Amino acid sequence: MTTLSFSSGPIPQGHLTQWQDSGRTLSHILSPGFGSEVGAFVTKRDGTLTSAKLKTPAHGERAIFFGKWDKVPQHLIPLYTRTYTLFHSLQQIAAESNPAPQDTSFLRRPSAAKPNLPSASQINFYSRIASLYTETLRQTLLLPTLTASEQDHWASITQIFHLAKILYLPEDGRGDGVVGEELLDWINMADLGPTTEEGEEILGFSNGDSWAHEEFWSYLIRSLLRGFLPSTSQLISTLSTHPSPVLSSISSKIATHLADYPRSSSSSYPTERAFLQAHSSWRAQFRTLCVPLTKRGWALEGAWGSSDESSGLEDVVQAVLELMQGKEDRVLEECVDWKEAVGAWGVWVRPSLKRDDLPETIRTISSGVLSLDPAAQDETVMYALLQGDITQTITSTNTLSVWLATHLTDLMDKLGLVETVVGAERGLRDHFVLEYALHLASEEGLWRMTCDYLKTCGEEGRRRVAGLLERISLEKDEQDGGGIDESKVEEVFRTLQTLGLEEESRTLSRVVGQRMVQSRQYGLAVAYCVRAGDGRRLGIISDKILNVYVQKGPKEFIEHVNSIPPSLFSPESPHYIASAASGLSPSTTSNPTFPILASKLNFLPLYRDFLESFHSNDLPKAASLLSNMFASDIAPKGFWAVLLVDSVVILEDQRMLVGTEEAYGLLGRLEEVVSGSSHSPGDYLGYLVDLQTTSSSTGNAPSSSSSSSSFDAFNTPLSTTSTFNTIAKSRPLVNGQRKKGNGKSPTDEFYLAGLKGLEVVRLALARYLARDLLG
Repeated sequence: MTTLSFSSGPIPQGHLTQWQDSGRTLSHILSPGFGSEVGAFVTKRDGTLTSAKLKTPAHGERAIFFGKWDKVPQHLIPLYTRTYTLFHSLQQIAAESNPAPQDTSFLRRPSAAKPNLPSASQINFYSRIASLYTETLRQTLLLPTLTASEQDHWASITQIFHLAKILYLPEDGRGDGVVGEELLDWINMADLGPTTEEGEEILGFSNGDSWAHEEFWSYLIRSLLRGFLPSTSQLISTLSTHPSPVLSSISSKIATHLADYPRSSSSSYPTERAFLQAHSSWRAQFRTLCVPLTKRGWALEGAWGSSDESSGLEDVVQAVLELMQGKEDRVLEECVDWKEAVGAWGVWVRPSLKRDDLPETIRTISSGVLSLDPAAQDETVMYALLQGDITQTITSTNTLSVWLATHLTDLMDKLGLVETVVGAERGLRDHFVLEYALHLASEEGLWRMTCDYLKTCGEEGRRRVAGLLERISLEKDEQDGGGIDESKVEEVFRTLQTLGLEEESRTLSRVVGQRMVQSRQYGLAVAYCVRAGDGRRLGIISDKILNVYVQKGPKEFIEHVNSIPPSLFSPESPHYIASAASGLSPSTTSNPTFPILASKLNFLPLYRDFLESFHSNDLPKAASLLSNMFASDIAPKGFWAVLLVDSVVILEDQRMLVGTEEAYGLLGRLEEVVSGSSHSPGDYLGYLVDLQTTSSSTGNAPSSSSSSSSFDAFNTPLSTTSTFNTIAKSRPLVNGQRKKGNGKSPTDEFYLAGLKGLEVVRLALARYLARDLLG
């Protein structure tokens, strides 16, 4: 049974019975997207939604309560994080190697000489990764936060992974050598067996008469099976003081012979053949040593001590001698379970044991009293590994641990050992990786890891990445000030772009851009809208920044324009807005309206430069910029009236800063504004009227528009006149907004004031052209 926890619920505390009597129940729906989430909501008992007919209203009647059925244990996050880096490295190396498709129709072992298997160097690298996986699992076992059951669980996982590494990922990349010592190390690392402390206690017992300790013989046999030969030899040598004539006479010979036992891990044997020859010679000599003992007979009077002790002592000595001779029955009899027998088999019974011999060996071991426990899932997995049954191994690991199933299957897949199921929607490897990613997704902080696992699962993985990224929060923590976490947003963008999820990238850009607009971070909003190719919102942002000029003045306007990334106005930028304005196809979008709407944004830096030129009293530059804004058609029509009023100072300058053609161009724009305002005054005069109204209400309006004093204060808009101020005072702002007349009619007093202001422009142009004609 799975228990779901909700942060809040529909049942008022202490009213469960009343709530049940009302005919209510809870229904649920699983998340249609990505994640182990469930939504619960109140319904009638017949399954339909609740209504007012229910007896008692309940708290949260219309709410949906969210919970999760999966949760990443916090103390395992270090394991997940460390093994993620190994998984990621493995994918990169495998992708660079790009091995050909594998042939899996044979007994699937790396030692088999079949084509299309990974090279020895590749398997060597995979072996190192597997070793690091195993070491990380061992470090996890040291966590003090693990419960006893968790300790057992992860110990089993560690033992399985280590066994898989030995059998299928040999360090030499070939795996064609003997494997006995490695299997013995495997069982010794999983089960420590006889400890050094126990041995020291026995050796120090009764003034050196160690054999008198009650655990002497059991400890000696355990040490012998586990290959702890120095300590075993030392124990045997203490039998020289035993009262039995037989034991005292043979103990030193047995101890000496045992100390010389050949081990395949020894550097004394440069080749496998040298080791096997040495072992064969050692065994022949030892059997020769044992022959006279057997011929003498085990039951000679007094040979073993008193008659009461004789039988038991003979049996245990015989057991030791038969173990050293590698007799199968004796090894099976003395081992506590089949795993210990597997470890001892390749050292004592069959030193020539190789990986291909293991299926037969495990059947021999498990056919008797050392059969595996069918209820122990970990034993089922290990048995399947030894049998060479990869499919059974993988399917069995799934019920044991999704972490194990994922990382073990991934390694096996790299070796080409995972069979393809005909007709299946996905392979076993992708299936388990997707399941593990689903588990990781229950912890939002692991979203980057989750994405990297999903990215390795083809098209389905790409789709799930998109679904996951749509659900993660882009907000900063409250202690960090809240708002959008820009660094996290950029990480999400990189992930989406790496996978070629262009539509999802544009959607994210639109969402983030909208949030930035709401928080008045217009510069960042522009960058995200350009990414999204959202020309409509670029137009909205441009209007909002122009409104900042109207309501707050040039200083804040320039600050907002300067917050826009300069690269957006650079010809070298892939998102060059000016190229969009000129009709070129931008790389950001196929939206045909984007160039038109983006051109409004491109007007802003030009107007900023225009204002700064005025502020520095550089009227020639201001005149050039004014002509450019009109000639390039980049200025929004709604702002033409403002620009025309701004031009009055330039036109009245004695230096004749505007050419004749440009002056006639300004006159043409003036006529278009006057004509357009007759049927759509808001579109042509709106900015100008708002500007004058705001300036009047704040008391920042200069006294005249016909002199350079109109820009004495940098925080005062240029286009302010005493005529507008007089009109504006008769109708103050309402909630910070200009109160409009009847339907923006051309007869509205505000627009009439705007037209009167344009007459000032007409007069300035007439005077300028007259001066131009007179030379």
